[in-house]
Amino acid sequence: MENNNHSYTFFFTCQRGIEDELQKEINEITNSEIDSSPAFCGVKAVLSIPLAVKVLINTTMANRIYLKIDEFEFTRNSEIPEQIAKIDWNDYFNVSKSIGIKTSFGEIQSKFADQFKSPFFISQLTKDGINQYFENKNKKRITIENKNPDLKVYQFVEGITKTRFKFIIYVDFVGKNLGERGYRLPRQKAPLRETLAGYLVRKMQLQPENHFLDAMAGSGTMVMEYLIHRYNLGGQYLAILNQNLNFDFEKLSFYRKNRELPEQVKEIIKRKEKHIGKKLKEITQDNHIWANDMDPKCIRDIVQALKLSLLSPNLKTSKQDALQIRPDVNSKNYKVFYNPPYGKRIGEEEHLADLYYQIGENHKQNYPDSEFYIIAPEKEFVKKIRLKPFLKDRIFHGGLECYFYGYSIDAKT
Repeated sequence: MENNNHSYTFFFTCQRGIEDELQKEINEITNSEIDSSPAFCGVKAVLSIPLAVKVLINTTMANRIYLKIDEFEFTRNSEIPEQIAKIDWNDYFNVSKSIGIKTSFGEIQSKFADQFKSPFFISQLTKDGINQYFENKNKKRITIENKNPDLKVYQFVEGITKTRFKFIIYVDFVGKNLGERGYRLPRQKAPLRETLAGYLVRKMQLQPENHFLDAMAGSGTMVMEYLIHRYNLGGQYLAILNQNLNFDFEKLSFYRKNRELPEQVKEIIKRKEKHIGKKLKEITQDNHIWANDMDPKCIRDIVQALKLSLLSPNLKTSKQDALQIRPDVNSKNYKVFYNPPYGKRIGEEEHLADLYYQIGENHKQNYPDSEFYIIAPEKEFVKKIRLKPFLKDRIFHGGLECYFYGYSIDAKT
């Protein structure tokens, strides 16, 4: 492999619709205008290994990170093993390691159904090519283990023309979903994904002087992501504090053989750990956060999440109807977040339409000079608020296309 300053192509995956913001976050973390471009459900970026690790521990929006191994064009599936065998696989793992192989076709599967019937079949062709490489090197074959492999290979097939295709092959750089922050019990499921909440917090542009109220807090995802964002802890801060930094890039052969790369990575993590330790002391003085939910279980889950998070803000909690909450200080600096339930049963849509209307009226009457933000499954609901939004954004929440709106309440009007 190349020297330590060598750059590699990475693909940072994210939820659909937040690609541009993830690109901004990556630029902020690396403190540079790197060679990057948004793609469908992700961002492609060219980075050195140390900078990629810096993004890994700091990003709040990326789900996974893949390191590109190679790409090639082909016309027939029979060409794939031969091309795969040309890759120097010893740079990534030795034959004693088990690997998992996953293939994605995207939209081409429906267009070329005869050629791309099964992702498993294409994965088998990749396995054949890797085995061909190692058999030529040392007469051995790899072990395929799709449940808990030592390393995971991901490959994507894209269409170029009707008869020519592009094959892109990656290795998993992390080994887990970065949205799994570590502040939840296994039984707790978040209706709002952590990486989407990280995006929403960024769009709200919360400032240190703001009072943040999550009026329908649920499991507390927005509260947790607010703290991570405000204090620049990074999405993997708990992994750093708990010394649970078992990332897949550390298993890669070229990384293990390089004496300097591990030291550079260790220094990056050490600096981040020092920053986190300093911010943990500041968080204990934070009295700007308020979590409300009518369900007592939700409040208990939030308190439990804070214990697991090792964060100790001066959090205010309440169990009120969201429409009955009134600001406990001057509302000028309030930013309020609502994630109302989504009605699918007969009669619920009418109830929800009225709920959106009541939320708007509550803020007009009781929150002068404030802002509030709301997720809506349909545009018709937000029309009931009868205010002009300053923020309109389309998001994908729980597999549904939704809308994220921001409103400003001017005391003069």
